[in-house]
Amino acid sequence: MLAFGALFLLIANRVLAWEEVTLPSQTTVVKEDELLLNQQARKYLYCRSSLSDAEIKDFFLRFLPTVGWQVDCSECSKRKGDISLSFTKGSNKLNIIFPNIHSEKGKNDFMAVITDTNNEAELAEPIAKEGEDYPGKDIASLPRYPKSQRVVSIERASDKKINLGYQTKDSIDQVLDFYRLKVGEYGWRLVKELNFQDINKQLGSFMEKQEGIRSLEGGALVIENSQARCMITVSEHPKEDIDSRIIGINYEEK
Repeated sequence: MLAFGALFLLIANRVLAWEEVTLPSQTTVVKEDELLLNQQARKYLYCRSSLSDAEIKDFFLRFLPTVGWQVDCSECSKRKGDISLSFTKGSNKLNIIFPNIHSEKGKNDFMAVITDTNNEAELAEPIAKEGEDYPGKDIASLPRYPKSQRVVSIERASDKKINLGYQTKDSIDQVLDFYRLKVGEYGWRLVKELNFQDINKQLGSFMEKQEGIRSLEGGALVIENSQARCMITVSEHPKEDIDSRIIGINYEEK
């Protein structure tokens, strides 16, 4: 881990760059990551600091405007319980996110996420018609469920992981039967099957508090070959008012 202090981060990228952004003192970078979300690049820094959340926020709110970043929001909520700061500079958008999690004693974790505002505008546009895919690409070595709609595509450069999401009107059993039959034809071996009932027991009290969100219903197949391991999950759409099934592909190279 590197103590950056006042060191400027100049991480070049064709679309995105950390330009004139520095971290506060007593702060280290735990992990640097880059991913493609629906083919749009995002860069992440996972940071850990001995400073308090208030001191970290104060640093960024004072420092970033001096190097051309405009404050968009100083107390945003990206997800329930999370607080973030939001800045823009040209076509770059920077979010400093303080996740609602417990880190090491005496330490505070935060994430710096940089994206391109033009790309975000494209992602915000609804799909024109049913059956049209979000940007991304399928995994060539895996069968794709017929007539499914790709709704998310995430590629992580650091750990060679790919997460894909598809939506279908067919039943959970139809989808699972399709993959049980087809994965062998693509050179995969079925390792085990999972039932979501066990997961629901673990999430019990948490799920009871989520309004409009149904308990997980479905199952999963764990498969592998000589190059990779993959979990295929099939579940009801988490929102109770949407009648569709979600197929999740969690692929990781060995």
